[in-house]
Amino acid sequence: MNPLGSPVPFSSFFGATEQLPFSMNTVLAVLKFFIVFSYLLYLVFGIVIIRQVGTMNKTISSSISPLITIASYIHLALSVLILLIAMVML
Repeated sequence: MNPLGSPVPFSSFFGATEQLPFSMNTVLAVLKFFIVFSYLLYLVFGIVIIRQVGTMNKTISSSISPLITIASYIHLALSVLILLIAMVML
């Protein structure tokens, strides 16, 4: 509400965007690109985890090594799934 007590129209918040040299669609496209790019980086992180777990298992073997390997592959599968969902929904 403004100081006079009457509500401010919602459209007044977007009135200043008409003067910008780019549209809201451009802003959303750039935002979507960065979101998908960040999920791609997260996928690379999942691949690095797989490699690190493999190196760890070669160096130190224990009874929970198979569980850690399975967890790393589940993590990679979920990161691929999240990337695919983001690409479809965005």
